[in-house]
Amino acid sequence: MPQYLYQVAYTSESLAAQIKTPQDRLEVVGKQISDAVGARILAGGYSYGEYDVSVIVDAPDDVSMAAVALAIAAGGAVRAAKTTPLLSGGQWVAALRKAPAVSAQYRPPARRGGARAARCEPSRGPPSSDFSAWTLTSLDKSEEERGIYHAALRVHMREVQEAIRIDHDHLGVGEG
Repeated sequence: MPQYLYQVAYTSESLAAQIKTPQDRLEVVGKQISDAVGARILAGGYSYGEYDVSVIVDAPDDVSMAAVALAIAAGGAVRAAKTTPLLSGGQWVAALRKAPAVSAQYRPPARRGGARAARCEPSRGPPSSDFSAWTLTSLDKSEEERGIYHAALRVHMREVQEAIRIDHDHLGVGEG
């Protein structure tokens, strides 16, 4: 079954309710989504920062995962959520093998401003881990600004890699 990284940020009201009546919502929601659409929470945990919960969900298909995300969002307990489809190692290798065929055909749009290379830069404020806010601009920034961006990107990528590190024994990787 396809797997997804699902991240949720609770509303302040939801957190207040959970403080009044503490319970492990991963267990509760895990049973609910299993009963409803056959999806399972394989691994996950609570954190603080941009998201309060990060889980790996095994769902029958994209539509089932979309139904889970829609139902949770409609419940009103979350202020933000993010669903990221995950590829298995085999799927990733297959994509890598197909990439040269796409590269042979793909041509990027013409660049503005002559031969300058394009790069990502924050559309507002200094670099942060909110890379969804970065937009495409030309490389007319200082070496220091480029260095700050690249350092922030490296830190963010390490954080992402750590966040999705999964206990392979728990997932049954290597079992026949």
